[in-house]
This record gives sequence, C-alpha cells and structure tokens, in this order.
Amino acid sequence: MKGQIFFKYEFKQMQFQISTDFAFNQNNVGDFEEPTPAYAIFNADNYLMDFNKVVGVVGLSIENIFNKLYFNHLSRIKSIFPETGRNIKVHLSLYI
Repeated sequence: MKGQIFFKYEFKQMQFQISTDFAFNQNNVGDFEEPTPAYAIFNADNYLMDFNKVVGVVGLSIENIFNKLYFNHLSRIKSIFPETGRNIKVHLSLYI
C-alpha cells in the first residue's frame, strides 16, 4: 500500500502545505525481487500569490525534509540506487 496525506492552510494570499508520502513493507515479492522496507517522507510547500499589483506566484518547496533514505519498490535499480534525498525548490512566476 502506498499513499499520501496532506494538510493545506490558506490565509489571504498565502498557501502552506505539509504532506507525507508513505508506503508499507513489501514482502510479497517475485523470484528476482528483493523485499522493500516501509517508509514515510515529509514535504512542505509555501506559496505567495498576487503581490504588489503584479499577478504572480512565489513558491518554496522542500521534499524529503529529513533526508530519509528510502527505496521505491517498483524501481528496477532500487538495490543499488535509492530515491532522491532532500530537494529544495524556489519557484517564481510573474504574469504581467
């Protein structure tokens, strides 16, 4: 089982979201597969919109906040290459 849970808060022109991506243990595997342990990673997103008479979006996203080592069961190279660690993104869009 794999899923995502998120909490979103909006206040005036700002949005804030915290989410977690999770997966349970995968022990029922095929002949050439390896079991995969459970994981839960946490993400945060923040957006500010419509500022100073210019329509735009300023965003900050942090994926895998705690830099957890985890493996995607469906990845063909999971035994040698885990999923990405912490990822920080800054996003700016202006519509003039």
